Parts: sequence; structure tokens; C-alpha cells
Amino acid sequence: MSGWSRVNTRMLMSAVNFKRTKFYNCINKLIRLGLIDRILTGEYRLTEQGRILAERLIDPSEASKVLNGEGEPLRLKISDSEIEIRNLNDFRSVIGEVENEDLYQQVRTSNLSKWLYALGDKYLSREVNKLKAIATRSNVKDRLKNMIEERVRFLEELASIVSLPRRGRPVRQY
Repeated sequence: MSGWSRVNTRMLMSAVNFKRTKFYNCINKLIRLGLIDRILTGEYRLTEQGRILAERLIDPSEASKVLNGEGEPLRLKISDSEIEIRNLNDFRSVIGEVENEDLYQQVRTSNLSKWLYALGDKYLSREVNKLKAIATRSNVKDRLKNMIEERVRFLEELASIVSLPRRGRPVRQY
């Protein structure tokens, strides 16, 4: 919704496949949460808080791919050897062992942000790219570790949404 100046609520209602009551209950809940504002009848816009949240989101089915998928490899130096990581969970598990200088160079040359973008996490890619201006050799590992830990927790929550059973009639298994 952030790029839209006007939202046709009927089209949106049919796109999300909600009945009228359910749709407006969701809209009212988003208003109470402070994520959207009502401009006019049938017209809404994202609040600043809603925009920030929307930027962090990715499709919940894509979250598990970013966390555990088999993306393009990123080569990192640990002691005297080089390893390849292919997803965010792999990166989280080795970030403490990677040399500070290697992480610093990965951030400065944008290799890390390009790799994250290729994985499908555009938000984290932008955040890591912002580190270029403020990261130093001594603090890059701690900053990245905190960012990665927070993002993994968020993506795990998103991925769990897909695995939750839907309310209503149970799905028949044949």
C-alpha cells in the first residue's frame, strides 16, 4: 500500500479473498494498531509505523527460503580456511568465528548486501548497506551479529505463520 495513492477497497477485498465483514474488521484492527489511517470513506494510507513494518516484511513462504534455502554461496574466511554459506541460518551460526577484517571488507565492498538481496531479503540488504558508512573494523562483527540475530527471529516468526493451521473446516487428507 505504500506506493499507492488510492486503494480501491473492493478490488483489494477481492484480491485478498475476504468477505466484507472480515475485510473491514481487519482494516479496523490495523487502524487501532496505528498501522493505517482512514483518509476518506474507502480510502486509507499507511502511517509511518505501518510503512516501517511493511518494509520489513517479506512473503511468509519466502521467509523459510531465506533462512534455510540453498542460495548462491558467500565465501567467508575463518582462521586460515574459507567456507561457503548459503542461507541466513548458516551465516548466523558462523558469524562469531569469521575474521573481523573479512566481515569489514564484505560490508565495504557491498558483497554481503548483494548476497542478501540475491537470497531475497531486500530489507536486510538495505540495512547492511547502511553499515558501510558507520562500521569500523572493530565493531562490524557486533553490529552484524545483532542485525542478523534480530532478523532471523523476525523471519522465524513470519515462517511460522505459514505452518499455523487455518481456522474453519479441516482440510481432508487423502
